[in-house]
Amino acid sequence: MRILSHRCFHNTVLDRRKLKILTNMAYYLNIKFLAWRRDFKLSVGLRNKTVFLKGTLPQPPIEDPLHHHWLRCNQIVMSWIHHSVTPEIKSSIMFLDTSAEMWTELKSYFDQGIETSDSLVSKHPTTGHFLFYSITKSPINSNTPTQPVTTPQTPSNTTDGNIPANAPTDTTPTTVIADPKPVAAPATIPSTQDLDTLPKTLRQMDIDNAFLHGDLNEKVYKTLPKGYVHEGELPPNLFCLLHKSLYGLKQAYRQWFAKLSTTFLEHGFHQSAYDHSPFIKKSTTSFLALLVYVDDIVIANTNAAEATSFKAFLNSKFKLKDLGNLRFFLGLEIARSKVGMSASQRHFTIQILNETCLLGSKAISTPMDANLSLSKDVGPPVNDATSYCSLIGKLLFFTITQPNVACAVNRLSQYNSDPRQPHLKTAYRIIQYLKGTPGQGLMLYSNNISQLPVDRLFQLQAFSDADWGTCLDTRLPITGFCIFFRQSLISWKSKKQSNLSKSSAEAKYRSLANITCEIIWLHNILTDFSISSSQPTTIHCDNQAAIHISKNAVFHEGTKHVDIDCHIVREQVNKNHIKLSYVPSRHNITDMMTKALFPTQFKTLLSKMSVSNLYTPS
Repeated sequence: MRILSHRCFHNTVLDRRKLKILTNMAYYLNIKFLAWRRDFKLSVGLRNKTVFLKGTLPQPPIEDPLHHHWLRCNQIVMSWIHHSVTPEIKSSIMFLDTSAEMWTELKSYFDQGIETSDSLVSKHPTTGHFLFYSITKSPINSNTPTQPVTTPQTPSNTTDGNIPANAPTDTTPTTVIADPKPVAAPATIPSTQDLDTLPKTLRQMDIDNAFLHGDLNEKVYKTLPKGYVHEGELPPNLFCLLHKSLYGLKQAYRQWFAKLSTTFLEHGFHQSAYDHSPFIKKSTTSFLALLVYVDDIVIANTNAAEATSFKAFLNSKFKLKDLGNLRFFLGLEIARSKVGMSASQRHFTIQILNETCLLGSKAISTPMDANLSLSKDVGPPVNDATSYCSLIGKLLFFTITQPNVACAVNRLSQYNSDPRQPHLKTAYRIIQYLKGTPGQGLMLYSNNISQLPVDRLFQLQAFSDADWGTCLDTRLPITGFCIFFRQSLISWKSKKQSNLSKSSAEAKYRSLANITCEIIWLHNILTDFSISSSQPTTIHCDNQAAIHISKNAVFHEGTKHVDIDCHIVREQVNKNHIKLSYVPSRHNITDMMTKALFPTQFKTLLSKMSVSNLYTPS
């Protein structure tokens, strides 16, 4: 056995290359997976590494001289698996520790194949032309459109992308609604981390084959999946009668979230009425909060026993995968300490630098040139508009953790229909700015209660601003606001207003209306977490005229045309829910959310935001 082990640990030049598999991994067809699995096993066996794949060679103790060699060979086989599967499957197995665990996970995933047999074949009693194959577990490709199947007697006609018009009719009404994905609002996540009783642990979980758990209430017919093989000759005009809500089906998101939310409510959770993705369970001894993003769940808890009991309950309902403490979530890198929690996108920053070939470029101190004026008609068009739109979409993802680039990315996203070279150059400048601070991200403080008076522990503080008439194409103002809970930034926005304003006071008054609506929503969310404050929320604004309009119910030439909905500011001021305060422009943090600034002012305002760089030496 010792000699055999040494042979397994022997590596050649061939082992250090990517493993080449002739058969591509398929998502959905068990038949193709069997072929891929055979090719992979043959290739691994050729390199004498099958024992790592099967797990028959246990890991030696750490004091064993072969321990280091075992770890290295295991990592080699894991890298072969990573390079042989699709990116979607790779993301679901990349956090497993051994190649044997990855191999077992792949087999369990694809063993849930298409269940078809002669007992599942039925003939329609009226037409006699349709055979229905019940698909219970196999998902379908959402990128593959459903093709209508017709009979010789009926012309091709489809009433819906999933239900052929000539399929057998049923008295039960069938509705297909394109539902939004069940995701938590961005502002809800930091609000959860800034609780008075900070969760002791934040754990991430993933549910395997989530959409397959959804109950399909309608009758939906589907053409036979491509690659399906049946012994013997099949009659024409075959359809599948779906028993489960599959991937790619329009009802999938709705049915899955209905199943998941019902399960949470049965366990005693309360669903927020203001953001349907958070679920909360409170008692005298514990607090448990869940944040749902489709099939990814983050658990925040103060009682480890309660969390363990809930995970056991959830695992009995679904196939649950515990990914451990929250460290990587939807592209965000999470780090926790006694001070608080940091969320950054360092890995994604390096990835986009490689894609744009700017890894060797010089870093820049600001994301946008303060002297630059962009317009839709200036400069030659870019060669590939699709690549520009893709780049802007990736930069929008950075605004989740770096609000300091929100203004620049918002400006560039307005030119997606006809991008020009100056727009592309500005986008590259943002990437060069990100290169200088790849680990910079949002910091959510938790250990700052003692630094604030008791009456301000749960008080929101906001900054509002608007840049009037700087857009050369539309002359629409740009609204910007930032909202802090204690010292943590939990909500921000940089967006062009939909109405023209006659003055800067009117533009900033509309901005105050936008931030007032956001504050009302945040108060409702915090109430669900049993957080409330008797003190009004302070909104800092750098325009005295807008503050006077909010306090004085006087209609005059400058305000009589303002929409009624903007006067929600005055209503909330009279109710003592908000309080307006003047702040000079040089101290208004939201100034960077509405316009490009020079380096000195940009760094001064950035230092007042809850943004930090964990990779900067202290």
